[in-house]
Amino acid sequence: MLVPYFKNSVLEVETVTLFVPFLLKGTTKRQTIDNAVADDAALKTLPDDAYVCRGGTCTATRFAKGSGVQLDSQGKLSGVSVNSALGQSVKELTKSIPNKQVGVTTVGEVRKTGGDILPSGTLNNPYHCTLCGITPLQAEKLFTPTIINPNLK
Repeated sequence: MLVPYFKNSVLEVETVTLFVPFLLKGTTKRQTIDNAVADDAALKTLPDDAYVCRGGTCTATRFAKGSGVQLDSQGKLSGVSVNSALGQSVKELTKSIPNKQVGVTTVGEVRKTGGDILPSGTLNNPYHCTLCGITPLQAEKLFTPTIINPNLK
């Protein structure tokens, strides 16, 4: 049964806009919202075997001084731009990376070190993600040695 006063409502949750078209009979608004948030979070979780690619030399200094990158009080990174996606090859993930060399690891390796990869795709780069929770030196160890960008012509 549809609840007309809630039909086609938009709900703002943190930075995620959820479209909640109706409530199922026997559910509350809170249950519907919680389920939508859980579904959204599940869509944003990458599997451990997904590749993660970063353009450039991937030195600790380059990680720490990247555009938009921040270090917390424990020296851990946040805001590091990388590319990753479920089931995508290194070649596909590096198409939008202009650098001659790229560093490659997996989401699982980042997680083993205490960090995570958070999808943050854009219109121009649906594979864009943000790396966080590891130190610049840990990032260097994960992403080096680098390889030649497979999309160079």
